[in-house]
Amino acid sequence: QAWKDKDLTAVAPTYPTFQWRTPVIAALRILGGQEVPKTWTLPQPVVTEDNFEAYYKKGMPPLHYGACGCEKLPGYPGDWGGK
Repeated sequence: QAWKDKDLTAVAPTYPTFQWRTPVIAALRILGGQEVPKTWTLPQPVVTEDNFEAYYKKGMPPLHYGACGCEKLPGYPGDWGGK
């Protein structure tokens, strides 16, 4: 939302959105007897004016990160401050 409101042209995604999921995925794999990679590569999309609409989630708070991966979690979007 801040992108639209302030006419921004760039965004710098960071890893925090994936920090909660990665250890959970690793723990489940370890408990299941599977190996986990020594190094995790966390996905970070490049968001530009051309693909912005794919990440914009109307009705969500201004700082909501559209690539959070939380859309299928219980309570979404209300628990995230959305409508």
